[in-house]
Amino acid sequence: MPQLSIKDLHLIPSTPLTLELAKGGRLMSDADAEDLLSTAHHEAAHYVAALACKSYVWQIVARASRRAGGSRGQVWDAAPLPVHDAFISFAGYAWERRHGQAYRAEQDLERGCESACEAGVDAVQLFRRAEEFVELDAEDAIRYATVGILALSTKQGVLAGKRLQALNAWLKSHVPALPHFPLRGSAHVGVPATCPCPAPKT
Repeated sequence: MPQLSIKDLHLIPSTPLTLELAKGGRLMSDADAEDLLSTAHHEAAHYVAALACKSYVWQIVARASRRAGGSRGQVWDAAPLPVHDAFISFAGYAWERRHGQAYRAEQDLERGCESACEAGVDAVQLFRRAEEFVELDAEDAIRYATVGILALSTKQGVLAGKRLQALNAWLKSHVPALPHFPLRGSAHVGVPATCPCPAPKT
C-alpha cells in the first residue's frame, strides 16, 4: 500500500529520502533499496522536466528487481513537441551524470539527441539547459517528486490514476519555469565533436 495518501501531500517537503521510504514496508535488501532510490530520483528528473514542458504524465514506474538485471523505471508522458521530448530525455541523463551513473542513462542521451535533431535545435545547447535545470532550478522539485514516487506507488512500483493526478497537481506549483530553448536557427548539421550525443551512425 502507498505510504502517503493524496490528502497528505503537504508532508512531502518534510519527508526524508531514506532506505526505509524506498523499502515501503517490503522485504528488500539495503542494496536493492539504494538501487530503487536512485531509479526513483532518475525518473523524478524526467517527471519534473515533463511537467515543466506541460506534458501530460499518466504513469510512472520505479522498481528494483534483480531478476530484471537491476532497477527498472519509466515515465509515460505525451510531450507536446520534439524539443520537449529531447529536454525530458536529457534531464534524466543530466541527473545521472551529476548524481548517479551516466551509463545507466545512455538511451536517454541517444533519444534526446534524436529528438533535438528532429526539432532542428542544437543538441549541445539544449543539453546544457537540461543540466542547469536539473542541477539548479529544479533541485527541490526533483526531491519532492522522488518522495512522491516512492511514497505513493503501489508495492509493484507503479504510480498512476488518482494518486498520480493528485501528485501532478500538487507538484506543478513547485516546478520552475522552462529555461530558454535554443532557437531553430542554431541547428547544426550532423553532430559536432563537442556534442554530448553519440556520433551519428554511418
